[in-house]
Amino acid sequence: MLFDDLAPSSALQLIGFSDIDAFRPIETMEDARSIPLDIPNFAAARAVVSLPACRIIMMRSFARILDTAYRMPGGMVILSMSDDLQVNFKGMDLDARFFVALRGNDECHFVEPRTNHHAKSWPRKFGQ
Repeated sequence: MLFDDLAPSSALQLIGFSDIDAFRPIETMEDARSIPLDIPNFAAARAVVSLPACRIIMMRSFARILDTAYRMPGGMVILSMSDDLQVNFKGMDLDARFFVALRGNDECHFVEPRTNHHAKSWPRKFGQ
């Protein structure tokens, strides 16, 4: 789908994950922890572009419960990359009409009942 037409380059890093164990190091870097809900159909992927002022990550997620602690003094924006997004964020059901904006320290709880595609961006000097 969204990742099929992408090719890695000096500007674009592509990473595919065949199982949750391969995905765990990414979560460690982002202070996150996922509980997969559909292990047999796990197929996460990330595309990363690092620009001078910010980092943009597009992700094919997986059915999961995600707990994360964002530490973003410069702010972060999370946008849907597909029309059929389904996610619950802190008890609120969100679809593709919504975006999430965070700043400062925030403990977040997401429930993704199925695979989603989303993108997030934050300033480089504050993120990884």
